[in-house]
Amino acid sequence: MKFENTRVYNFENSFRGMRNPKNSWDLSDSYFNITDNEDGGILKVANAWIQQDHPDWNGHNEEHKKFVELQDEYLNWLITNGILKESKDHDYKEVAYIGPKDMHLA
Repeated sequence: MKFENTRVYNFENSFRGMRNPKNSWDLSDSYFNITDNEDGGILKVANAWIQQDHPDWNGHNEEHKKFVELQDEYLNWLITNGILKESKDHDYKEVAYIGPKDMHLA
């Protein structure tokens, strides 16, 4: 049996449903969205994850190097584990990034 051109839907709700028994929706770190091709969304996701993991980060200059290193780590994770589907006219991308915390829970 050969399957071609398949798509899987509803990951966002599946991950939310996994968190129901634990009441831990606020710990979800996955990102599902549509972004334009100007920003791609990947940097926004990386920065949101940094903010979630380090809420007290105040962004002073002496912390900039650590921030950039952490941002690179998250970006590499996203590039490796993210799914991007570009529209036919290349105006937007469907973005699905399953975060490390959600992946661990799954």
